[in-house]
Amino acid sequence: MNTRKTTIALLASSVLTMGVGFLHAATPVPAQEPIEIYKQGDPAKGAKLFQTICAACHTVGGGVRVGPDLAGVHKRRSSEWLHKFIPSSTKMIASGDPDAVAIFEKFNKTLMPDQVFTTKQVDSILAFIESRGGDASAPKKIDMTKPAGNPKIGAALFDGRRRLASGGPACNSCHDLNHDTVMGGGVLSKDLTKAYSRLGGEGVAAILSNPPFPLMKRAFQDHPISKAEATGLIAFLWEADVEAPMEAGRDYGWLLFIRGVVGVGIILALLGFLWRGRKTSLVNAKIFERQMGSVGVSD
Repeated sequence: MNTRKTTIALLASSVLTMGVGFLHAATPVPAQEPIEIYKQGDPAKGAKLFQTICAACHTVGGGVRVGPDLAGVHKRRSSEWLHKFIPSSTKMIASGDPDAVAIFEKFNKTLMPDQVFTTKQVDSILAFIESRGGDASAPKKIDMTKPAGNPKIGAALFDGRRRLASGGPACNSCHDLNHDTVMGGGVLSKDLTKAYSRLGGEGVAAILSNPPFPLMKRAFQDHPISKAEATGLIAFLWEADVEAPMEAGRDYGWLLFIRGVVGVGIILALLGFLWRGRKTSLVNAKIFERQMGSVGVSD
């Protein structure tokens, strides 16, 4: 009898244990809170990367520059999205990502240059941004107060009439700008007529001191623009933007054609004046006529 009771008790205990185990397995386990990748980065290294590469176009809490203020971006976007967008925004835009396209449209369709960042470097940049705290500031109105510097020197540097001390290329090698003191330039990069009102003096200075765009970066990597030269260029860009002597977007094609026609006309008139006493017939023909006249030959 005792043996039977013991067996029944063991069976009941086994069933109860199995039931509890089944219920425990069936109960959903709360998902562990994901650990953000950027928290594995080094804020000090991120600060250095940000100042070297990102600061020309972005601030952290200082307002909009070329691109958005990045304060609090780690709270507005997922870590996965940021790790895709920061190294190559162009791929994100081309893929049709709605957030990437919206940023592209909002900031004048200015592409953020792709960067060869490692995952750890992106972590560090985001760690630096997080360490600064706060949220993005409201867009600040660009200060259009006349900056220091000589715009005439800036104009000469812009179109190459005055060489940069380091031997770098003139700005109009790649950029166009509508101003009556300089000729139009290249079309490889953005028109700079309204650059000052888009970027402000600080933004222009940041780009000139540390070019973030690949082509410009290569051009000036070994030929940096000096602070004095940058001051002149900034003053000239302000003058071009504020005074706008020529209408933005003016077509230089017709202007060059008209100047060419006028120039050819002036050259032809000058040649005609210089050659006014030239002989109008062949010397040999006149000699022949004299000889034939002397022997009395006529038609």
